[in-house]
Amino acid sequence: MGDEKSVSEKFVCMNCGCYFYVESRNDFDCPNCVMSNMVRNIELLSEIYGESND
Repeated sequence: MGDEKSVSEKFVCMNCGCYFYVESRNDFDCPNCVMSNMVRNIELLSEIYGESND
C-alpha cells in the first residue's frame, strides 16, 4: 500500500490553454472554463429574466 504512487496526467484545456495535472483526464473539467460558462449563463439569464431598462 505504501508503494502505490498517484500518477498524474497533464490535462490541457483546448478552450483556454491552461493546463492541470490530474489523476484522470476523463472526468476533469477545466475550472476556468466552468466558471466562465457559469458567469455567461448568469448574464444571459439576467438579460432574459432581469428587469427591463426601458
